[in-house]
Amino acid sequence: MTIETFGSICSSIGHLSIPRAPRADKSAAPTGGGRIWRQQHLQTAATARRIHQDVSAGPGFGKEDRSMTATKRPCPVCGLSPAQERFETVVRARYRAVYCGCDRCGFLFADKPTWLHEAYEDPITVSDTGLLARSHRFSGYTAILCYFLVDRQGTFLDYGGGYGVFTRLMRDMGFDFYWWDPHCSNLFARGFEHPPGRKGYELVTCLEVLEHVTDPVGELRRILDLSDRVLVSTTLFPSPIPQPGSWAYYGLEHGQHIAFFCRRTFQVMADRLGCHVYPWTPRLFLFTRQPMGGWRMPLLRRLNHKVLVTHVRRHMQSRTEQDSQAVIAGSGRA
Repeated sequence: MTIETFGSICSSIGHLSIPRAPRADKSAAPTGGGRIWRQQHLQTAATARRIHQDVSAGPGFGKEDRSMTATKRPCPVCGLSPAQERFETVVRARYRAVYCGCDRCGFLFADKPTWLHEAYEDPITVSDTGLLARSHRFSGYTAILCYFLVDRQGTFLDYGGGYGVFTRLMRDMGFDFYWWDPHCSNLFARGFEHPPGRKGYELVTCLEVLEHVTDPVGELRRILDLSDRVLVSTTLFPSPIPQPGSWAYYGLEHGQHIAFFCRRTFQVMADRLGCHVYPWTPRLFLFTRQPMGGWRMPLLRRLNHKVLVTHVRRHMQSRTEQDSQAVIAGSGRA
């Protein structure tokens, strides 16, 4: 099928009348707070496996002399089933850590992560070599969703936006994206920070964020206060639950990843928040207060990703130049 044929299909989809949820008033600001490519998985997994084996073989790490034990408590996600210890390992080469899981919702988490103050001394870890490639790939999938399934002329927010790479990419494609992150400096989208008090975003992206928080339901509830739609990214853990050293996404070398999800976890979270959840890609999930039934989303998932992105780029006007002029005007530089 030619690009022109795809363009005709895309134009038909793009001009469909899509019902929109009513906008909220603008009165509050956020209060809270990749795809790791295969090579990165293999490299960091070997490091994590070595750390786990070296320390677990040392003195005082056996079951008889363990200084940290997990206490049974309600699951942070479903709030019902007691979380059970799954395994114990070492984080950041020196912190003993117990990971617990819930049999009901599948949520897996680090119990009492005492190392977070140290883990966030450098908010973007040196081992996250996939940051740029991940941002580029996610920007394409997000652009398709923003163009075909919501109001493409609306305003958008990247929640937990890191250095601003993703926000800049989305603005370069023509979408009115803004940035917010309490841990990072905005290097690439300066001048386009989240305005204090704004709500009613058309969509909020929450990319590689939920695995960093101790209360993912509470965090998602705060984000849904900013928009009726939240696009979340994370890597779901495989079944059975991988052991330390066999899954790089645990991030044992940096300790920032403390929450892990499966499809069942996201469904329980959606049920608790009174919304719906839809898989967009294997790593992107859309939480929305309004149902997204019909044929549009399934069709878009089946069509060629690169052709759809090309169509979006052809029909959206990049904000790169106008953003540059706006920043210059705002700074008072001639």
